[in-house]
Amino acid sequence: GDPVGGVLGASGGIFGLMGAYFVVLRSLGGNSNSIVGIIAINLAFTFLNPGVSWQAHIGGLVIGGTVAFIYSKTRRAEKQSLQLALLVGVAALLITTSIGFASNLLG
Repeated sequence: GDPVGGVLGASGGIFGLMGAYFVVLRSLGGNSNSIVGIIAINLAFTFLNPGVSWQAHIGGLVIGGTVAFIYSKTRRAEKQSLQLALLVGVAALLITTSIGFASNLLG
């Protein structure tokens, strides 16, 4: 929760994988009830335990789902350039947001 404090861990990445798995299951028409339950339980632990970076967990979930959505909608060869543009756009958004946030904190 502290905007100037550092965090350590890979839990944001794990949430990203869970978000991606949810999107892949939904795009393939699979049953996503179990992953929704796992995500809900993990989010409950996130918000009930002080000192856990809920921002990393939510961010990982959203970005993982977004990237998987982009891949699921641009699978054909003729959409490869669109896929690349969208992924570069997501990366640029993350970098720009990070730089902007850091510059606001530093002055």
